[in-house]
Amino acid sequence: MKILHLTKKYPNAMGGDAVYVANLEKYQRISGHQVFILTSNCKEIVTRDNVFKFGLKDRARNWDKIGFKRLISMLMLIFYFPYILKKIRPDVIHAHSVELGFIACLWVRIFKVPVVLTCHSILFPYRDCGFFRRVVDFILLKLSSYKEIITVDTESLGDFKRLNFKDCIFIPTGVDLDLFNFGEAKGKNGKIKFLFVGRLEKIKGLNLLFQSINLIAGRCRDFEVLIVGEGSEEENLRRLSKELNIESFVSFLGPVYNSQVLIDLYRSCDIFILPSLREWCPLVIFEAWASSLALIATKTGSIAKICTHLEDSYIIRPGDVNDLQQAMLDLIQNSDLRNKLAKSGRRLVEKQYNWHILNSEIGKVYTNILK
Repeated sequence: MKILHLTKKYPNAMGGDAVYVANLEKYQRISGHQVFILTSNCKEIVTRDNVFKFGLKDRARNWDKIGFKRLISMLMLIFYFPYILKKIRPDVIHAHSVELGFIACLWVRIFKVPVVLTCHSILFPYRDCGFFRRVVDFILLKLSSYKEIITVDTESLGDFKRLNFKDCIFIPTGVDLDLFNFGEAKGKNGKIKFLFVGRLEKIKGLNLLFQSINLIAGRCRDFEVLIVGEGSEEENLRRLSKELNIESFVSFLGPVYNSQVLIDLYRSCDIFILPSLREWCPLVIFEAWASSLALIATKTGSIAKICTHLEDSYIIRPGDVNDLQQAMLDLIQNSDLRNKLAKSGRRLVEKQYNWHILNSEIGKVYTNILK
């Protein structure tokens, strides 16, 4: 089977969708399929024979917001897409964002190729996303002719069904356990290491994390927090770190494009922390569990369904500084709880959230739509 993945990001760009597509590509190739990638023209993205780029050259992080270059690139894709379809002649198109999927569906009536969409996030159910963006998100979904919509978020599956979207299915994201095949993580230099990996944006709740660090620094000093990523809030967060006098506890490592370096960072830490105000089904949770890290995460999106408080994770209320500082203190001081959460998380990933299983589930979707 020839499979064309249409995605905004692909390694070495950072992002859960980039890792998702790369893992799916790997296991589809193992299964004997021909796999092609059509992605944005970002300098972080690798050049390969099966990778095609569209649009204006840009930074990958700019694809997380609506900007001039992104809009022009989308217009360019409309005219470039039929050329790619003629060149590749795919059996299935698998889109990984609503707007890219909409463009693919503009041409499927001519080329007779079924389109599958994986929704890594949706906006229309969330009132805080802005009316215009929510309406556009909804309209693009309604006007597209998908054979199947895959959502990685159990919460959004209910939203799709409530608004009469047909042919929707929940298949979570996961990790490639071939890359995370090592023992328990250990802190270094006697300090407990927290790790955050993600975009440095307001929605990630890092200002709350910094306030929590400030609150617990007077009670406990044997810890440090590593921040991996980039985004529009980086300068504000660096400024806040100085204002709160917590610079000795926080290290900004910037974006990490090398997957092995990132895996080594996971392995060197003890606790993964995700203080987001809103999430869907974040890949970093599964990467943390695969790395045998204890997990602190907020009760939002699919996290509430995936995680079990004090069994495989420490779940807190989003936006609650007191909850966050208490979770950090409890896991700093209680090594038995840390180890329990880490071991339970690893077992859960092995059982439910690894790509050996997920590739098989997505393969069934392709088979069904091609019948």
